[in-house]
Amino acid sequence: MFLTIFVALSMNSRAANITNCTTLVNASEAWFLTNNIISSGNCLNIDADNIFLDCNFHNITGNGLGVGISILNHNGIKIHNCIIDNFDTGIRLEESSAELMNSLIKDNRVGVFIDSLSDLIAVINSFDNEQLNIESLLPFSIDLRGNWWGFNISSQIASTISGIVSFSPWLEGDPYIDEDNDSVPLIGDNCRIIKNTDQNDTDADGLGNACDNCIFDVNPFQENNDNDLSGDICDNDDDNDSLNDSLDNCKFNFNPLQED
Repeated sequence: MFLTIFVALSMNSRAANITNCTTLVNASEAWFLTNNIISSGNCLNIDADNIFLDCNFHNITGNGLGVGISILNHNGIKIHNCIIDNFDTGIRLEESSAELMNSLIKDNRVGVFIDSLSDLIAVINSFDNEQLNIESLLPFSIDLRGNWWGFNISSQIASTISGIVSFSPWLEGDPYIDEDNDSVPLIGDNCRIIKNTDQNDTDADGLGNACDNCIFDVNPFQENNDNDLSGDICDNDDDNDSLNDSLDNCKFNFNPLQED
């Protein structure tokens, strides 16, 4: 089971959108990628401290060259929900500290480069199909446990890492797999085994309408006493005894004769 973590940052309540690789990410605030973007070289440069970048599961795609996200001499950077693919280097940290979470780094020559003066926290990410998932120049061990590395065999994972890195225990499954073929990765899919490309969630309880047994009532735990199509919170007959709950002396136990 995977846990998707969403972080809301106040940062003086400021927020900005990123629509292409030329966007200047140069203010300490929350930045949101609004669409897939494509680069023919370097893409985004992080040019301030305390930036929160949420890609909303959109792609930052290169042409095999350059760097997807560059961070030089900045700290407190958070990168969440990003898909970064087909660059020479997906993310490059130089004299910086950053947090990487809920992201897919794939098809790059190097997934993440960390120089000897940087620090990285990374958890619940997927690294896939790269010559090196991590290249670390740090003289000490960096803790990158809790990620998917493309393999479930320690020696194979180690072969994609350069430097002193602790990677075990790792995730045993890919959080970016698409089990229901709706083009939404598992980690961001509000109906993980039912296809729902639109991801509509009328009651905002974290479950898409396609798999929510009460689409107009918040019920994230989907309680359903009688195992019918309606959850308890929106079911007028919770035991299917043909008596409305308001008239039933045991609304969760089948007793059509109402013996008392």
